[in-house]
Amino acid sequence: MGYQSAGWYRARGAVYFVDLAKPLTRGDILELREIADSINRSFIIQLAAILEEHDVIPYGTNPDTSLPGGEHTHLVKLLRHRFAHGEWEYDDNNPKHRTTRALFEKLFPRIASRVTGFDTSIDTVLEPVKDGVLLYISGRVEKAQFDVTPSGARGLDARVAADNALEIPRFARNDPNDYFHETR
Repeated sequence: MGYQSAGWYRARGAVYFVDLAKPLTRGDILELREIADSINRSFIIQLAAILEEHDVIPYGTNPDTSLPGGEHTHLVKLLRHRFAHGEWEYDDNNPKHRTTRALFEKLFPRIASRVTGFDTSIDTVLEPVKDGVLLYISGRVEKAQFDVTPSGARGLDARVAADNALEIPRFARNDPNDYFHETR
């Protein structure tokens, strides 16, 4: 009895099986999902910090949404504000949540129609967001819109840091049909 690695991991060669000493309870499954959600939210917070640290989006400013990947980068900034301040659950009465959700719906209409709030599934949200951010960084480097240090464009450092950030171990996507199945 147990479960195998989620499809996102298997597609990248991380094929494993977790052999459980006893069946997972509903409480165990909920706890594991909360851990996975927390790790995925941390990715957004880290990515936003990388963008600020490397002056891709200086603190207190917004990305240029007219550049390729600009809206994905803006979504990272908006989600960072939600997650870093403990606003994990969507609140339709909060105008900042509505703004964040509206951009999420624009970028991910198919996913948004199936979920409420701020989804952070790796394969359907975090990967495309990361790709959009990397596109934005590349566009900024090409336009030479950032400060240059003696070691070269800071944006190149940010691109490497952002690309590597997704390699931080996480449990799995948020798809309940793909992982942490209750076993009998």
